[in-house]
Amino acid sequence: MEDGRGIALPSALIAASVAARLVQLQRLHPLQWDEVEYFRATDWVRQGLVPYRDFWEHHTPLQWFVFAPFTALAHSPGVASVVAMRWAQVPLWIAAFALLAAWMRGAGIAPAARWSALALALTSSLFMLPAVEYRVDVLAGTLLLLGLVLQQRAHFVWAGAAFALAAFANLRLGPVVVIAMLAAIWHYGRRAAWAIAGAAAATAAAALYFVATSSWAIAIQRVFTENLLGDRWAVNVRGIFLHRLLAPFGVNLLQRSFSPSAIDPGGILLIVLAVLGLVRARGELRFLAVVNAANLLFIVLMKYVFNYHLEIAALLAVPLVASQIKRNIALALVASAAMNVAVALFRGKEADMDYQDLVMKTVDAVTPPHGRVFDGAGWALHRKPAYDYWFLRAITFELEAHGIFAPYVPSPPPDAIVADHDTRRWLVAHPALLRFVRANYVPISRDVWLPRGRVLLRFEAPPDATLDAESPPRWHVPHLGYNATPR
Repeated sequence: MEDGRGIALPSALIAASVAARLVQLQRLHPLQWDEVEYFRATDWVRQGLVPYRDFWEHHTPLQWFVFAPFTALAHSPGVASVVAMRWAQVPLWIAAFALLAAWMRGAGIAPAARWSALALALTSSLFMLPAVEYRVDVLAGTLLLLGLVLQQRAHFVWAGAAFALAAFANLRLGPVVVIAMLAAIWHYGRRAAWAIAGAAAATAAAALYFVATSSWAIAIQRVFTENLLGDRWAVNVRGIFLHRLLAPFGVNLLQRSFSPSAIDPGGILLIVLAVLGLVRARGELRFLAVVNAANLLFIVLMKYVFNYHLEIAALLAVPLVASQIKRNIALALVASAAMNVAVALFRGKEADMDYQDLVMKTVDAVTPPHGRVFDGAGWALHRKPAYDYWFLRAITFELEAHGIFAPYVPSPPPDAIVADHDTRRWLVAHPALLRFVRANYVPISRDVWLPRGRVLLRFEAPPDATLDAESPPRWHVPHLGYNATPR
């Protein structure tokens, strides 16, 4: 029986911090572009569409299959549907931290140190801010931790299968799990090589789906070829990894500024103690340090680094942090939890979320059920994107500019345009399309534009109002001709 002393305070602070973040998840944290993208892909899989063959994507697809049944319960055209997916992944986070605790217990880390390290992660904005979002990192991180625990228990074949599935959830983990399996042979002995067989079996089973659906060639093109080309042509943002790493210290490296309100005590302790743990790691912790160092190396090599890329790194850092906790850190934990609760509840972002909801419901209300919408992230959840390459992020810009993707030609014209940030960037980069939009569309709000010829509605109904299903609006815009000559 383990000694339970020293865990009461960390567990209470974890409960308070997690409760605050759940409030943020539901109401106080606006949707991120990626969340809308992942919802659309998940919902399309639920509808029976085959990834890559029937819709464009560039991520590995396991997340969409696992969560597809939940989208059948999400009927709102607004933010509520994506928020429902945030809630659906909460059990995965619980499983991830249970696996972390199990691994640390197997490594002989004392209960007080384990709970304190878990509390630092769960009270830090570094981890918790992206953790409330619906992302592929959640499933991928949980499967990676499952593989590590199975390795520790000498279930190497199953560990390899879990590692392969982690890569099918998040492509970026592919090289990391390979290193994890090779490092395990060094640490656990030759028996650990059975993990390679498990990974090969899981990969072959997953590949059968793409063979059966005649989509293996397009899947390879989307996931590997296009990602490699997009990365080759992307502009390297110098210092971006260090910028993300210094953010908890209140330092904005790109703007060369310092903001005391951005200081994240839990994130600072997590980073400092993790670095010490990496340097001082011994025994089984040394093996984990190798895996996390590989993970961090591949993040460093990325040209774009966002805070959510550090989610899995923060998870893997928890045991290393625990190994460096040699004394009571109650005051640090209290400070971290207090800041975490304040940041979660008083960020003042709820108006942004309300506006997103308004835009999403408005475009749903003013377009026909089978209409097409042009936007930068798929905000019209129940409408077909007007452009095949519908997620207008850096990869789409680069591959279209280099002639890999066909340019967008508005024929037929879209039933609506959501003029979000990336849509505006796209229009500025395509002057002919911008002229067409200016000539044929008129805004009914800042970010919702409709065909000029049939803007007949007055939008005085509440945001959740719907139009008469028997007489949906029809937008008849004459085709004025569009010159898609490359820039």
